[in-house]
Amino acid sequence: MHKQFRLPLLLALLVMISGCSLRLTYGFLDWWLLWQVEDYVTLDSGQQQQLEQALQQFHQWHRQHELPRYAALAEETAQILAAPRISVAQLQQIEDEASTLWQASVDRLLPAGIRVLASLSDEQVSELAESLALARAEFAEEYVAPSATERLQNRAARLVETLEPLVGELNDQQQQQASEAVRRLQESASLALAHREQEHARFLALLAGRQQPGFASALTAFVHDYELRRPQPLQQVYDHNGAIVHQLVIDLHVNLTRKQRRHLDRYLREHQDIFLELARSA
Repeated sequence: MHKQFRLPLLLALLVMISGCSLRLTYGFLDWWLLWQVEDYVTLDSGQQQQLEQALQQFHQWHRQHELPRYAALAEETAQILAAPRISVAQLQQIEDEASTLWQASVDRLLPAGIRVLASLSDEQVSELAESLALARAEFAEEYVAPSATERLQNRAARLVETLEPLVGELNDQQQQQASEAVRRLQESASLALAHREQEHARFLALLAGRQQPGFASALTAFVHDYELRRPQPLQQVYDHNGAIVHQLVIDLHVNLTRKQRRHLDRYLREHQDIFLELARSA
């Protein structure tokens, strides 16, 4: 995942599980992760037990060690956004810290994932390949197949759905700013789909040697080097779109009303409190 879009993803995640629901749903994080895995491959009882234990340990670690860091990031973000103006460098700072949090969780989960993948049967690998193909087809149906007008409308709607829970209802000027930014975004879905297909093929090729001594190191490198393998045309689109998103955030921030600033600050402070509360309950 491109680092410039990890912060928006984290913010969108907060939107989906905000307030009291975050307190409730976080308690099922390990089960949610297990369900995500089993959407792709059916595990046998031994694999499921092994993964459940690893996810429970991950959940405990995440609650104790990571949630305080989430709280600190929410505090830092609130302080930055409280200023009258913000800069690209400040947004990059927040994104880099969000990227560090993301990578820490990936690295923590990776050894357990490698052990489960190494134990897959040929039939399970075939099922996984079919699931990945289905996921690509669903991506294509949602992001590639619609007409150019529909794709533009969908991007605009997703942007508003992300922003309004954070700052409240956008006024006419802010909606116009968002619409103009969305129109300047370059299409990435077809390039991303082609890259995803290449990466899935690489992954399945690695699984063919899952019982070989070098499998763990090869899969670890595969995960860590993902961004380095991104095709240059796709990287250029991501860089272009990332710059537009940065500028939109800066422009919207300048024009936030007093009510919207209070809404945003309260949103971040509430989540800071929730993260700390959940961490203390470990």
